[in-house]
Amino acid sequence: MDTRDGRIYTPEQLEQMGRLTKRFLEPETNPHMPGDGSVTMKRDDDWAICAIKDELVKARRKFDWWPDDPVDAAAIVAEEAGELIRAALQVKFEGGSLKDTKKEAVQTAAMAIRFLTRR
Repeated sequence: MDTRDGRIYTPEQLEQMGRLTKRFLEPETNPHMPGDGSVTMKRDDDWAICAIKDELVKARRKFDWWPDDPVDAAAIVAEEAGELIRAALQVKFEGGSLKDTKKEAVQTAAMAIRFLTRR
């Protein structure tokens, strides 16, 4: 068993969350996310939130510390946002992948949550 957000999850539930995250990041396997990245249904919010929660857990496991200084913490969020901008520029000018922008957006959102919760 594992805990996320104060809840206890079974290994099967964690595996399902991982599958949902993968489906969100890969439009070709997500029937609710067209390849052009546009949002068509409210259910897309569920995919995004699941992906962000999954990334948040991974980040907390990999880096169990979080800076106490708000400037240092904000710098981490800004660094992730910079990677998102870079990925978006690569889509626009270099034929980059929308999948990469979604991945960076999920990571940015996870770090923003860490900033808000200070953990």
